Amino acid sequence: MFRYKIVTMILLVLLCINCASLYADTDEKYNTKISEASRLKDEGKTEEALKIYEELLKEYPRDIELIKSWCGLLKGMKKYDEMLNGILYLDSVQKITDPSLSIRITGYAIDQNKIDLAMKWMERAVENGTINFQQFEIDEKFQVLKNQPKWDELIQKIKMDNVGLFKEAKNFTAPFIDGKKRSLSDLRGKIVLLDFWSIGCKPCVESIPTLREMYNKYHSKGLEIISISMNTDFEKVQKFIADNKMLWLHIFDGKGWDSEIRTLYNVQWIPSVWIIDRDGKLIYFGDREEQIKKELTGIFESN
Repeated sequence: MFRYKIVTMILLVLLCINCASLYADTDEKYNTKISEASRLKDEGKTEEALKIYEELLKEYPRDIELIKSWCGLLKGMKKYDEMLNGILYLDSVQKITDPSLSIRITGYAIDQNKIDLAMKWMERAVENGTINFQQFEIDEKFQVLKNQPKWDELIQKIKMDNVGLFKEAKNFTAPFIDGKKRSLSDLRGKIVLLDFWSIGCKPCVESIPTLREMYNKYHSKGLEIISISMNTDFEKVQKFIADNKMLWLHIFDGKGWDSEIRTLYNVQWIPSVWIIDRDGKLIYFGDREEQIKKELTGIFESN
């Protein structure tokens, strides 16, 4: 009996060694082919690279990174219909949950004149939590969808459910750059503009003169601006604020994109601006300077 157990153990060890060797050979073959496809792509031999990807997909049909590379190559080759089919295949293997990618896929479907499919992906973008209703409303590409039955419903869902417009703004308490902790609710009775920004974000920096103009013009009438930095270097942010005469309130927690306030407000890009009325309700969300200026002018000049 003991001898039988020893023999069995030896056979299992040998089997494991053979399996490990097989997997190593498989990985080496896979990596070699991927490297070859990348080289061919760099050399402009895209059809040959595509052939390798398609051969690999037969062996590894659920390899997410492989599928992404294949779709990327199809896009570069302007084979948009095949690329769209590839994306749908990717979604069947691993559900796409990124809101920005869902919007891009909506656009790809429009490019191929697949309006029903485009509407399905617009619905997916809403399901995935997109807050970018402006892109749907303003971008010329998406205007073809405006006559679709669910358009108004989906836009309303983005505004009301995903953004939270016309609902009470979510309260937070955070460290401000002056060393004090404050809560958003402390500013009830004021018009509050929340500005999510970063020093390295060119559009954010370009919008500073507009924010400065609005602050200087309306602060005495009840405007408060809170700029929430996505940076992690305190001294760099402090110097930048001083150099650019950004005299309003600033939040810095050093967590960058992991900021709890960014997560709380579902901020998906910067700059992102939110305006809160005197009763604490969100009345505007966007990133376009001219619209922000128009909103604030409307609030203060009409009173």
